[in-house]
Amino acid sequence: MWLIGVALYWAEGSKEKDYRPGSCISFINSDPDMVKLFLVWLIEICKIRKEDIKLILYIHENHKNRIDEVKKYWLLLTGFEKLDSIYFKKHNIKTIRKRVNGTYYGGLNIKVKSSSGLVRKIAGWVNGINK
Repeated sequence: MWLIGVALYWAEGSKEKDYRPGSCISFINSDPDMVKLFLVWLIEICKIRKEDIKLILYIHENHKNRIDEVKKYWLLLTGFEKLDSIYFKKHNIKTIRKRVNGTYYGGLNIKVKSSSGLVRKIAGWVNGINK
């Protein structure tokens, strides 16, 4: 489980940059199983308190009419009581969307408050795995 979580973050998590030190954990994905697994990893393996986790929904603005359904979907899936914020992405009419029949629920960004130390620790784990 530890290794899976590290690999998920390595692939999908934000990385600290030299020009932006002090980054927090930030992981975004639209795959419900991946989101659930990453939350379990944070809580059970990294010992992050649920209160320190923020959930931010990213969804295309043309799905505003479904926002209650989408919020309910993510809250039920994660077991959290609320989303901390919702970000509506601008709709590009030239883009051909594949999931338009009600199976699109946006992406969930999982952030951890005051987690720059853990970001650095994960970077070390990734480095160790590489070697």
